[in-house]
Amino acid sequence: MPLNSSGSSSSVGARRGGSSNLLVMVGLVAVVMFMAIFSIHSSFSWHEMDEKATASVVTKTSHEDFKRLMDQTKQLLNDMAAANSTLTLDTLRDFKALTLEEKRMGEQNEALEREVDRLETALTHCLKGKYDAETSLDTCKREFKDYQVVYNKDTSSAATKTVKCPDVPVNVEPPQPPPAVVDETKWLVIGIPTVARRNDLDYLLKTLAAMVDQLPLDRDDPLYRRVLVHVINMQVNSDPHHRHVVFDQAKGLYGPGSGSPYAPYFKFSELLASEVEADPVPGRTPQNDPGTPNVPGFLVRRQTRNIAYVMQRSLRLAKFYLFLEDDMMLCPQGFHAIEYLLRKASRYHPHWLAIRASYGMNGIFMHDEDLATFAAYLLKHQKRRPPDHLVVEWYAGETPEAAAHKRQRKNVGFKFNLFDHLGVISTLRSQQQTSFPRCYDLLIEPTVFQVEAYSPVDCPRDDVWPCANTQQPPERVLIDWAKVTR
Repeated sequence: MPLNSSGSSSSVGARRGGSSNLLVMVGLVAVVMFMAIFSIHSSFSWHEMDEKATASVVTKTSHEDFKRLMDQTKQLLNDMAAANSTLTLDTLRDFKALTLEEKRMGEQNEALEREVDRLETALTHCLKGKYDAETSLDTCKREFKDYQVVYNKDTSSAATKTVKCPDVPVNVEPPQPPPAVVDETKWLVIGIPTVARRNDLDYLLKTLAAMVDQLPLDRDDPLYRRVLVHVINMQVNSDPHHRHVVFDQAKGLYGPGSGSPYAPYFKFSELLASEVEADPVPGRTPQNDPGTPNVPGFLVRRQTRNIAYVMQRSLRLAKFYLFLEDDMMLCPQGFHAIEYLLRKASRYHPHWLAIRASYGMNGIFMHDEDLATFAAYLLKHQKRRPPDHLVVEWYAGETPEAAAHKRQRKNVGFKFNLFDHLGVISTLRSQQQTSFPRCYDLLIEPTVFQVEAYSPVDCPRDDVWPCANTQQPPERVLIDWAKVTR
C-alpha cells in the first residue's frame, strides 16, 4: 500500500493509516535484506560446483542483488523520512492551532467575567442611587408637610385675630404638662458607654473619628444633624481615682465649645457617683467573682448596669437607638447601609422589635419606646446571664416576661456586619482576643445566635431575615455593601 506523502493536512484516522503503511514497508525491507544475506551465506557452501564457476556466479549475483537492495532501502528510507516529516508538521500545526484556540477562548472568558463584574457593580451603584433618591424624596415630602403645618398654623392664627375670644370659665383645672415625646428631629441616637482602658488606649477617638468621616455637613443631606452620638463616661463606676483622659480629649474635639462643625452630632455625659447602683451580690469583687462565659461575674454585671444607664440617659432623644461599644468602628458607607437596613426592615416588618447588624452588644437597633422596658429587664436579670445573652433572650421572646412584651413583633437579622473591632484588649477580660468578623463579613451562625442570625438558607435572594412578609412582597433589592466600599 503506498504511503501518503503529500503535504496536505489529514485527519487523525488518515495519519494512523499512514503509520501502519510505514510499519509494513519496514517489515518488507527487513525480509528482503534477510533473504539476501541468507543467499550470500548459502553460496559459500556449494561444494559440488566448480570452484571458479561458482565464485563467478556468486560474485555477480551477490553484487547485483546487493546494489538493488541498497537502492530499494535508500528509496524506502527517503519515503519514510518524507512521510514522517509530513506527519510531524501536520501534528505540530494542529497542536499550535489548538493552543491558539484555547488561548483565544480563555481571553474571551476572562473578558466576559470582567463584563459581568462591571455590570454587577454598576447595578449595585444603580440600586444604591435609587435608594438615595427615594430617601431624599421622603425627606422632601416630610419637610413639605412640616411647612404646610406651620403655614396653616400661622394663617389660622392670623384669621382669628379679629374674632373676640369667649370668656374663660371661672373654675378651670390648671394645664397639665405635655407628655414626654421623642425628638422627631433626630433619627438615630448611638449610645456608647466608655471607661478608661489600660495604658489609656485611644480606641474611643478612633471610633468617633470613623463616624465623623461619614457625618454630613451639607444641609441638603437627609441625615444632616439627624444622628446623635451619645458618649457617657462610666469611669466613676469603674475606677473613680483614674481619670478617663481619652474621654476628655474626645469632648475637647467634638463637644460644646470645641468649635467643631460636627459638635451638633455629639452629646457627652458623665455618670455621677450618686447614680451608681451597688452590685446585687454583696461582697463580690473582680478577684473573688470572675464569672464564666455564661454566668456573669462582677465585671460583666457592672457592664450590664452601664448599658442600662446609657439607655436610660438616652430616652426620647431619637426615633431609633443603636447599641455600641467604644472600640467598634463604623464600616465605610456605614450610615448609608444603616439607612438601607432600617428602611427595608420597616417595610418588611412594620414595628419590628430589634435588628442585629453586628455581634456582642454592638450593632443592635431598637425603637425608643422599647428602651425603658429593656433597661429594666437588664437590671432585673443581670445576675443570671451576660448582657449580650439577655438581649437575644429578650427580643427572641425566650422567657414569659420577654414574650409578653414581644407579642408578634419580629426581630430582624442583617446579612452583613457593619462594625469593625479595634485591637485585642477587652475591658472585661484579661486575655487577648483576635478572632472577630471584619467589615461586611457575613453575619451568620455561630457568630451570632441562630434565633437572631441572617439565614442564607431561608433567604438566599435577600439580605434581611426573615425575608417573607404577608403584608408586603419582598423588594429583592440587594446591595452588595462590600463591593460598594471598594
